[in-house]
Amino acid sequence: MILKNLHRLFAEFLIITLAVLFGMFLGRRNPQSTVHAQDTVFGSSTCTAMVPSEWGEFKGGSSYGLAFQDSQGKLRFVLNPPCGGAIVNGYQKAATAYASLEIQRE
Repeated sequence: MILKNLHRLFAEFLIITLAVLFGMFLGRRNPQSTVHAQDTVFGSSTCTAMVPSEWGEFKGGSSYGLAFQDSQGKLRFVLNPPCGGAIVNGYQKAATAYASLEIQRE
């Protein structure tokens, strides 16, 4: 009984191994089936938004958006920066972001 189960287990293992080896062989014969990851492009963005320099320094991001603080202490949050913009004199001009929330210190 144990010997019969052992023969069956060995036969199944052999069939699976041969199937895997056959698949590897076919894969090497057909170079068009090779899959390559997409190239990563650095340095160019599909979306550019402009933030006025008067808004001051970038302070970080939160669940409410990107935070900027000017020299008077006013905080501005940009929740959804715009994509795109306008073409001016043949050049793509970045869209200007608007503040979703402004907090003024007194």
